[in-house]
Amino acid sequence: MSQSPVYLPFDAQVARVHDVAPHLRRITLVGDDLRRCHERCLDRRVKILLPRHPGDALRDLPRGEDWYADWLALPTDERPVMRTYTLRAVRPEVGEIDLDFVLHDEPGPAGAFAAGARPGDRLVVVGPVAGCVAAADAGIGWLPGRARQVLLVGDETAVPAIANIVGSLPRDTTGAVLVEVPADTDVPELDAPPGLAVTVLARGEQPHGAQLVAAVRASCWSPFDAGERPAVRHHSPVDPTKTPSADPEPGEDSALWDTPTEPVTADHYAWLAGESTVITTLRRHLVRERGWPRDRVAFMGYWRAGRAEC
Repeated sequence: MSQSPVYLPFDAQVARVHDVAPHLRRITLVGDDLRRCHERCLDRRVKILLPRHPGDALRDLPRGEDWYADWLALPTDERPVMRTYTLRAVRPEVGEIDLDFVLHDEPGPAGAFAAGARPGDRLVVVGPVAGCVAAADAGIGWLPGRARQVLLVGDETAVPAIANIVGSLPRDTTGAVLVEVPADTDVPELDAPPGLAVTVLARGEQPHGAQLVAAVRASCWSPFDAGERPAVRHHSPVDPTKTPSADPEPGEDSALWDTPTEPVTADHYAWLAGESTVITTLRRHLVRERGWPRDRVAFMGYWRAGRAEC
């Protein structure tokens, strides 16, 4: 097995479109290149490069290991939009992957693509390469180590990752999953272990994330035993305009992102993903107010309110 490249551009086209919920559309992509995509998913991030106009086959895009530098070198008006998504499923034997897109009332470039996607539409997926040792964990923030009591919190943009993670958990895992979705018709199907309590919160007309924050504050977490509970740590306030740690993937924007670099060696682990301001608030609550060690909390700002990132 080789050590590189870890991620490469894969040519793909839309094979099928299916609405798994009123605000969540699954697009199945197919292509011979996708037979080389590493099949491990969890919360794995991939890049998609969107067509610049109807019928754009993106044939002029760079395809080598230096794809990102070459993409940046393109003139601005020739550079396709790039966005980050979660691999929902990979079927290398047939050269297919699934990506789930949130459908917005006022979509950005990726949402607009998803809303109008038809079989045959082309795009490029920059994904992990099967057979590369480093690709096994690349783009994955879920590193629970030995933890068997977990907290997963996210909005609708985190549903694909949460579904993958929950479906991978050992059946003796306990804890809680809190998901906020646009409406009560958007309830995701989660194959959760019996000891993992799943709560789905329909946002309705309430502000984005308000129910998630209230639910975490009202929860019983921290779950530390008396002899294990760490001292409360005091940290400087998080500046929401800065990134506390860099995403290892090229091309990540300034959304807040901080994940442990190694699997934790404790029994408890929290994973938070969604709108940046909401996720930062939740992480600050766990770390500063409830005494969670930072290395037991992975948090990812998938998007930022007021910016057309979807």
